[in-house]
Amino acid sequence: PHLVARDAAGANAVFAALERPYAADHTLLVYYTLDLGLNQVVRTHARSVHPGSHLLLPVPGGSDGPGGVLVCAPGTVAYRNLLEEDEHGALLALLHPDSDNPSAAHLAARLPYRATGPRKHPLVVACTADHDRKRGAFFFLLGTEDGDLVKAELAWEPDRGATGLKLFYFDTLPAPPLALCIFRSGFLAVAVD
Repeated sequence: PHLVARDAAGANAVFAALERPYAADHTLLVYYTLDLGLNQVVRTHARSVHPGSHLLLPVPGGSDGPGGVLVCAPGTVAYRNLLEEDEHGALLALLHPDSDNPSAAHLAARLPYRATGPRKHPLVVACTADHDRKRGAFFFLLGTEDGDLVKAELAWEPDRGATGLKLFYFDTLPAPPLALCIFRSGFLAVAVD
């Protein structure tokens, strides 16, 4: 299981977790809230995600971003915010009443990869780093198992929330990264084997 703290913008602390129930073939994205009045942690939301989901990245919230998490699965990255979704996982801000296509209200993108021949399995994200350039402007770097760095940008509007997710090839490292760190000055530190 993977657990991250969500940016709750000053409210009670919210944690997002990936859970796989025993004897189940699906994975759940679950939100837990620290209820300070009851002094306990309460499971508040749960939705199904890609069965191979293995990594969560917290997205800045409040006035700095739309909140929620990026969910990394083999070959794809998806934006999820259970507080702003309907029961089918569609983002409410992106749903159009006239549309017959509810999948248009989902934000997901395929991981770009080098064309070095046919792939036997989808590309997997091994490590990540995020960088907050200035208020409301942020991006993520994803290090893949092939040693590629992918830049993830989440477009958002203060009144609508997240509106788009784009993944770009950024650079190639000599080996797959174990850890990434972006300094405030913009320099990137990479730990490789």
